[in-house]
Amino acid sequence: MRLPIYFASGPLTWTATGSVWAWWRVDGLNYRYASSDRKLDLLEQTRAVVASLGSDATILSMCARIDPGSVASAIVAGHDIDRREQLARTTLATLQGLDTVELFQRVYFLGVQLGGASRMSQLGANWGAARSAIAEQFGLLPPPPRVAARLDRMRVADELGEEYRRYLPLRPATREELLWINARAPRRGLADPLLPATDHAAAASEPVTERGGRLRGPSLAPYCEPQIFEGGTSDDHGAPRGLRSYVRVEVEDLDGAGEDVGYQAFLALAEPPDEFSFPGTEWYGAADSMDFPVDWVARIRSVDNDEAQRKAARRARTLDRQTDEYDNDSAGPPAALLRAQELSAAERVDLADNRGDPELAVSTVFCVWSTDLAECQDRAKRLRAAYGGGQFRLGRPAGHQGALFEAFLPGAPYHQVLRDYEQKMMPKAFAAGMPFAASEVGDVAGGLYGFSTDDHTVRPVLLDPSLGPRANTDGNVLNVGNMGGGKTYSMMRLAEYQLDIGSQCVALDLSVEGEWVRALGAVTDSLAVLPIGGDGTGLSMDPMRVFTGLEAVQRTKAMMVILTGIESRELEGISLNEAIKSVAERGGRSIDVVTELLTRGRTNSRTDPEARSVGRKLQALAGLSDAQIIFGDGEPLDIHAAQATVFHAPTLQLPGDTANRDDLLDEQVISEALLYGMAAVARKITFRDKSTYGFYIADEYGLYRHNKPAAQMVH
Repeated sequence: MRLPIYFASGPLTWTATGSVWAWWRVDGLNYRYASSDRKLDLLEQTRAVVASLGSDATILSMCARIDPGSVASAIVAGHDIDRREQLARTTLATLQGLDTVELFQRVYFLGVQLGGASRMSQLGANWGAARSAIAEQFGLLPPPPRVAARLDRMRVADELGEEYRRYLPLRPATREELLWINARAPRRGLADPLLPATDHAAAASEPVTERGGRLRGPSLAPYCEPQIFEGGTSDDHGAPRGLRSYVRVEVEDLDGAGEDVGYQAFLALAEPPDEFSFPGTEWYGAADSMDFPVDWVARIRSVDNDEAQRKAARRARTLDRQTDEYDNDSAGPPAALLRAQELSAAERVDLADNRGDPELAVSTVFCVWSTDLAECQDRAKRLRAAYGGGQFRLGRPAGHQGALFEAFLPGAPYHQVLRDYEQKMMPKAFAAGMPFAASEVGDVAGGLYGFSTDDHTVRPVLLDPSLGPRANTDGNVLNVGNMGGGKTYSMMRLAEYQLDIGSQCVALDLSVEGEWVRALGAVTDSLAVLPIGGDGTGLSMDPMRVFTGLEAVQRTKAMMVILTGIESRELEGISLNEAIKSVAERGGRSIDVVTELLTRGRTNSRTDPEARSVGRKLQALAGLSDAQIIFGDGEPLDIHAAQATVFHAPTLQLPGDTANRDDLLDEQVISEALLYGMAAVARKITFRDKSTYGFYIADEYGLYRHNKPAAQMVH
């Protein structure tokens, strides 16, 4: 294996042909679930970048293996696991499970051949390339570039990076990442090296060491050790007869005791459809629809608009002359020739309408691999068939597989086979392929919420709702899905992580089995359960005892107004307010308010008949089973005691939004009041400590979202 480069420093690579390239790591654009307007914005952002890439550029997309250890590190990031023993145990169990799964992520690199450097810098690069070639013939190490040349090239690269960063989320690639690309290429499907974790700040200030005015860096000799065999060898079991369109790769195994053998097949985009629509024809993202990993590279040459127009005019004249040859043919010119004229005319119109954009000559190559030759061949056939269904024809050139393998290496030369498969298109047409489209979901740190299966790669999804409030954004989470789709389970995953990191959690459990009671009880010993529909001997939600001071008066009045259906500013409401305040001053309970109202009604039947009326209404409801959590004798909930609180309310009955209050059952009225009380208690608990995140779970929200007061209370 021969590397195209002979030196790498930071985001720069020096090639054996005398060119210098700059590289950036691009974050994928979250495209799949974007709105139509957002997709059009992303199209324009991509167009703006590719229109300014210069004479030669590369977009490289690969499926990088994810280290389970990095996932575990992201789960515990920012938390002291010495203090969070449950978090440590959960993370260890998660790590053991991830070790049995192959995890991947799609990564993107953008490379641009640098121009605009000083004359001396370019001469130095050419001279260095020549010396490198000569040194290689004698088995010597090539001389590294000079420090001054690096400074000159970095100036140009920084200017380009600032321009691209206006449209794409990117940063300069690191030397370790560029060397990883070279190390991984021959090891696809074998002992895939892990993408090195990068401290972006440290990478930006990578030290430049020198000796005699020249740069110093690691030797690239180890990257040349793998053996690449065009068309394989006679040892290949099940090799096809005739043309062999693959390469056999031999690399030293991890133990150093033998060799690992892998097979890679390369397919080039030979013919895209003449016309396509956007959104809907994102051909680069289509590689992720396969159930096996696919790498791809796009080599892009930019042609100046004026020069492209001149070439297009020459092609048009050639086609016209060919058409003239059929003047005496009654059948006229062939349909293919007429179609070619239409496309030529459309090309000239595009160039004239977009004079500020160059024309792009794009060569796209896909790579599939396996340790089994038959499987590699099958994957190549399936990939070709998948793209053929979308009218994208893929070629698989025999005898040029090694050159296509080299196309995936940073700074690779533009081989003739790439020119053979060039497609002419404008930047906007190329951008419609969405080369940076991704379906990223989740947070950079947090609990393991699940796995994304948007494409063939299995990617862990981390989620931490507490990150939202820390960044002054919303921390709400809405789970939507079919019945039995896992909404409750996924919320339990979130709750488990939040409890592990020390957050408060409140849940509304409508299940008869008490699934949230069991789930949270398995995570924490600090659990308070408020049973609704019991005998009143459990924990109580009596607002007169749960809250204190003025808040106790306000919450009690609000609940009793809902129970009685009175107007708070009418005489009945005034009588209720006076009774609540009187009981609060004595440190009484909600049931004492009922007694106070009835006593006032009997004593002052002429002057305060409203008190008796409200007292009778409350008395009628206070004896019902569901109301015992308010009016019963249970111990009041201590909102500061438990880490997790569950309202177990299987008997909750809420009327629809169109129901007439006069027609409501007593149980439905009590349910509305209870939901208000639960929301008030949950708010008090979740906001009791502003330094930690409070997690309120309204499970089975669909059962009561049609009740307007209930929905408002939850919000």
